[in-house]
Amino acid sequence: MSEFYPTTTCTFYTTFVPRNSYDKPDSDNNETIAATGVPIQILTQRITQFVPAEFRTTTVKTYAARVRGHHHIEFTYRIKDERTGERYMIDEMDMAQNPTGDDSWYLVLRKVPKTPGQ
Repeated sequence: MSEFYPTTTCTFYTTFVPRNSYDKPDSDNNETIAATGVPIQILTQRITQFVPAEFRTTTVKTYAARVRGHHHIEFTYRIKDERTGERYMIDEMDMAQNPTGDDSWYLVLRKVPKTPGQ
């Protein structure tokens, strides 16, 4: 992977992960801050996809992020961009070896809407 330059900072939140269908969080606010002020680069990409049922193409936004490899990140973390206030969840994460420099996390993100259902 090539070197990258962080464009913003973020806060990582842990979330409640149930073990079975009876496992419930203790309160409504089940997020706790895992790390704050972490430098991150978030990129927005547009991908054209074909919709066979409607015989047309559509454009979909995807989000990717890069974080330095020495930060501890878990798949269940949620991310808040401290510059824009946008929130994301992690869909995929990978740390490819970098022969020219510091290892970095590559995250595929999904934007979480500010209001549910949008």
